[in-house]
Amino acid sequence: MDREDLHLVPRRELAAILDYLKDPALRGVLVLGEPGTGKTTLLAMAAQKLLSQGRPVFGVPLGSVRYPGDLGVRVLNAIAASPYKDAVDVERTLRSSHGDVPLTETAAILNRASARLPSPVLLMDALDESVFPSRVASAIEQLSLELDDWKFVVASRLGAAEELRRLRSFSVLELRGLASADAADILRASAPSLPADIVARITEFAGGNPVLL
Repeated sequence: MDREDLHLVPRRELAAILDYLKDPALRGVLVLGEPGTGKTTLLAMAAQKLLSQGRPVFGVPLGSVRYPGDLGVRVLNAIAASPYKDAVDVERTLRSSHGDVPLTETAAILNRASARLPSPVLLMDALDESVFPSRVASAIEQLSLELDDWKFVVASRLGAAEELRRLRSFSVLELRGLASADAADILRASAPSLPADIVARITEFAGGNPVLL
């Protein structure tokens, strides 16, 4: 993510995620929003902040995931590609997995690793791009309930995560895009020479969508 993108998501939403992750009663946060509202950017900002606090963070893309076993492989692959791969022995499991790792086995590996990882977080992006979002949402719920010390942040388009939305152990954060005043402020800060009428036209065209802006 470019440094210039960091201001496109309101800081209060980042602060909300960080506060939710401190709550021992919550397993995680479900970030919902239409395309372009900044879900992926917000996850990237959260990762940067959590890493600066010394918390291990693992990004798990959910696009094309079909079954719970696929989710297990994605999680373990994220760990294998991280600086913490030596603290969590996943290579042997991945070599013998044939593309499928039962969630119970994934949970057992992660629970064993908890003693060596301070307050780890799984950042799961694009639940709506999985093949069966409701099935994958149920698998995420199962995994979250089996992990004692891990937290989750799951991003999805609206409507694709109804099962997770019903979970009391997940807080829901809805992204609704930028208010017109915020969008105009960003444009003026980024391009001070823009005439007021151009700022107004761009703001109207973007309709609060940070990507279009």
